[in-house]
Amino acid sequence: MKLQILHLSDLHIDGLNAAHEIKVDKIENALNSTENADEFIVLMSGDLAANGKNYEYKCVGSLLGAIFKRFGRGKFYGKHFEFVCTPGNHDMNFNQLTRGYKEITEATESDSLSAIINKDIDAMDAFWKFSKDRKCFVDNKSVSKQVFEYDKHRVGFIMVNSAPLSLLGGNAQDMGIHYLTEDQLKEIEDATEAEINILVMHHSIEWFTSSCKERLRSIISRKYALLLTGHEHEPVGESRMINVNGSIQCVQGNALRGYSKEGNGFCEVTMDLAENTMKAQSFIWEEDLYISKTILNSNIKKTFHGDIQISPEFLTELEYDNNKNRIDEYFVFPSLTYNIYTEAEEIEKHDIEREEELIELIETNNRIVIRGEQKSGKTILARKIFQKLFYLGKTPLLLTASEITKLKMSKAVLNAFNEQYLSEKNAYERFLQLPKGKKVVLLDEADLINKKTFNRLMQYLENNFSTIIVFCEEKINFDIRNQVVDALVDEKTIQMSIKPFLYLKRKELISNVLHNGSSGIENIDKEVRKINELINVQVKYFNLSPEFIIHFVRQYEKDYRFQFSSGMNVFNIVYESSIKNKIINNSKSINPTLVLNVLRELAYYMHFNKIQFVKYEEILNVIKEYNEAYRQNISVRLFVDAALNSKILVETVNEFRFKDHALVAYFVAQALNQKYNHGEHIDDNLDSLLKNLCFSINSDIVLFLALITNNPKFINVIIEGAKNHFNEQEELSFDKENVKFLLNTNIPVKKTLPTEEERIEREALITKQEEEVRLSDLIELVNEYDYTEDDLLKIENQVMISFKYLEILSKALPAFCQNMKVNQQDRLVELIYKCPNQFLFMLLKDIGENFDEFTQMLYDDVSELRREKNIAKVNIESVKQMVEQISSGLVVTLYQFIAGISVSEQSISALNAFDYKENSNYQLMNLIMQSSSDNVNLFSRRAQKLDKELDKKLEKSIIKYAVRNFFLRNNVEIYGEAQSLLDHFFRGQYKQKIKMEMVKKRLTDN
Repeated sequence: MKLQILHLSDLHIDGLNAAHEIKVDKIENALNSTENADEFIVLMSGDLAANGKNYEYKCVGSLLGAIFKRFGRGKFYGKHFEFVCTPGNHDMNFNQLTRGYKEITEATESDSLSAIINKDIDAMDAFWKFSKDRKCFVDNKSVSKQVFEYDKHRVGFIMVNSAPLSLLGGNAQDMGIHYLTEDQLKEIEDATEAEINILVMHHSIEWFTSSCKERLRSIISRKYALLLTGHEHEPVGESRMINVNGSIQCVQGNALRGYSKEGNGFCEVTMDLAENTMKAQSFIWEEDLYISKTILNSNIKKTFHGDIQISPEFLTELEYDNNKNRIDEYFVFPSLTYNIYTEAEEIEKHDIEREEELIELIETNNRIVIRGEQKSGKTILARKIFQKLFYLGKTPLLLTASEITKLKMSKAVLNAFNEQYLSEKNAYERFLQLPKGKKVVLLDEADLINKKTFNRLMQYLENNFSTIIVFCEEKINFDIRNQVVDALVDEKTIQMSIKPFLYLKRKELISNVLHNGSSGIENIDKEVRKINELINVQVKYFNLSPEFIIHFVRQYEKDYRFQFSSGMNVFNIVYESSIKNKIINNSKSINPTLVLNVLRELAYYMHFNKIQFVKYEEILNVIKEYNEAYRQNISVRLFVDAALNSKILVETVNEFRFKDHALVAYFVAQALNQKYNHGEHIDDNLDSLLKNLCFSINSDIVLFLALITNNPKFINVIIEGAKNHFNEQEELSFDKENVKFLLNTNIPVKKTLPTEEERIEREALITKQEEEVRLSDLIELVNEYDYTEDDLLKIENQVMISFKYLEILSKALPAFCQNMKVNQQDRLVELIYKCPNQFLFMLLKDIGENFDEFTQMLYDDVSELRREKNIAKVNIESVKQMVEQISSGLVVTLYQFIAGISVSEQSISALNAFDYKENSNYQLMNLIMQSSSDNVNLFSRRAQKLDKELDKKLEKSIIKYAVRNFFLRNNVEIYGEAQSLLDHFFRGQYKQKIKMEMVKKRLTDN
């Protein structure tokens, strides 16, 4: 919701000719260069007329009518306009006055100024007629107020008559003598009940007496978002700090007519009421148009709620995080999710993606619980909600657990109020007496309050606040009975969770951090994509909290062109430091290194004994063995406290487990690496992991071994394990035609250039896939050791072992390619090309050898099912086509998967060095790998060359798929090699259509 204010000042209209001199069309043209706004106000800050005469105001009225008419037909078609004005010295008819500077000075000394001021006000009779017709200064000729409401936002204008005591012709001799009475100052101080208050007067503060000047500064800095003035004939926009009272945001308008040093012109202010920002520009006439210049760009200050005033220091504190970083520079509203129990007695899932949706929910529900993992952004979200509610006219209070546990509840509320609001004028008593519906409390870190205290606190808060918003740490609720009771009984509480920062939200966050960073990265969009996809590849193991992602991105900036280009990987840099920092911060009474070492031994013990939960006594035994082996004296109690406080271990009914799947895998991998370095025999452990690779926990441990240890032995073990598993299995070969039914298949590939909508859809799909991966990991956590030796014999598990090998081999290459010598790189790369085709042949061999029989069986089964469901018959050719397309789609999907996780700036040279040119399958795999990079010249040449060399339908379809995927992933400019590539693959009947789309794309981008 954006409000635009057209600020006109010092018009000095003395007749129709003067009114016609003002080029309304040029003003409209100038405003067309500004942001689009939803609402429009015309504001005149004094000196509307030249001499304060009736006919002059008729001309001003004509000008105003012309502005409304012109803008009503154009920029603000169909909108209702508002008008605000205040008088200036030229709006007094000096022909009716006989006093001068001498008389004013004498009246000041004799305390008889009021008589002169009253006569000055009478001399503005023509202005009063004009202003009252337009609802300004209707009841009060000194201070007038109007409030306008825009989509739940209220903006108040306080118009002050500063003209009295002015001298003829705007003589500067009257600077310092303008005066406001105590009652008038009180009216200004009271402002309005609107969330945003704007003060409008002709003279700036400097024209008032010393006492008035100081009072005005104090009032404006505390209670006003903006001061609009004129008189000086010079456009100025500034934010001035006024001692400890805060700042004054001021825009001084230029003279629209009359003398002006810079040239005549006007100002405009655009306020984004939703985003809480404002921007002001001046427009100066040059030759035949108005030229713009930004004079103010800042946040809107909203600090006034009746007699309760928020502390400027606290408002500033809300804008920064605990690391002194400005929150708005990186903040992205998180995704939230909650369930409700419907009237149809069903649980209904809802997601919240925007701040406006959450505020709407808060306004319609009295109790809301927002849960999130540690460092998931709960505290920052609480601050943002506080700001938003305050700006919407509520009086919120922010409490933390530490305040509650140390003090009585009433005392804690009082202390919080005194920190967040100014204590003058019995403010706390006024707060207590506010209607309950205006008061909202936000309680952060609620999980740190014991249950008895929490229940008493909730009762106290419910008696004093209409809405309670509780922030606490995420707790996985395994008690089904309690969840059902909560859903059916406690319906008035909305319980929502903060989602992890998945692909789309993460992209926005990474972009914000990089744009406000200082790394000197030139192509930020490219680096955003690179970082986001790096995280996507390892999403299962990433802590997707905003703090962790910000830390990772800043580490990326710090090590840009060094560590990230020299083979270092995400786990070495961020994952391990994150775990260590958690333990360091929560190990006040125990050496953090010892905590890490015992966690390593505990994970090893639990995994190889297939134990998910351990009792206190088992931890005691692990520590006892460690103490004996390393001659240490670790306290079990101190270890458990540190591990629990660090959120590495969690306690459930007198048993302990690791908080998540990735932590188990990480510490087991560390234990194996430690034992190997000490010369212990771990071959049996490695064999067990590779044998049971189909079960996720084992594959994760192997992957961690490859990624965090930097030990070539483990890469060799994985290579040998893969070779033994596939055991000379034949490969899928288009050249040998060993699965013939595939070769005459066309993969459906769109014949047009990817659109921006498709790119958005792709990112949304990746987001959904990431969410499913995180959910599957949570499910596995409950059942990670529920498998037996017999399960290994199942065909689906053997298939999964094959797939896990492909994943681990492919992920190992980019992580370690620059730490592996050429011969080891080549061994790994050979398997990356070879094993996927062995896997595919294993899946498709039987279908290929018995294609007719297989499709006939499918046809019979499908026909029977369709008859039962009364669905029309299907012919066998349709079944065959479906089998061909699904099978060929599997080939492309696997090739794309391997490319997506094996390609990086460092690994692509190793993948290109392999001798793939004599094998069509390898050539196609390499082309898809190239499509994951952004080298358009190399990709274009290879794609066109390969398209000329290969002649099978499936091969050509895969090439075309790779080309379109390249354009989908890389938003490249269409010229040179890119144009050549486009012409080669999307020619003929679609060429004209593509050109049209390109034109549309360019127009959209511009």
